[in-house]
Amino acid sequence: MDLLLVDNSPEVCATVGLECHICIQTSAASVARVCGEMQEAAVRGVFFQIYPAAACSSMLPAFQRGYAEATGKVTSIVAVNLSAA
Repeated sequence: MDLLLVDNSPEVCATVGLECHICIQTSAASVARVCGEMQEAAVRGVFFQIYPAAACSSMLPAFQRGYAEATGKVTSIVAVNLSAA
């Protein structure tokens, strides 16, 4: 059985040679190719569906940034994140 299908926590990912930032950027770009017109709440929801481990939650801003870069909408997502801080 593929270990990542059961648990995709950072420890498991590191065990198989994956790095968080590369994985997050690749996933965000893939989601952007498939669903390029999502609102911020939907992007956040997809992130937590892909990465449900609590240890992954700190990577949400990187996922949002990667999605925004892939869709060419960097300023709108960054502005929303800054206003929420």
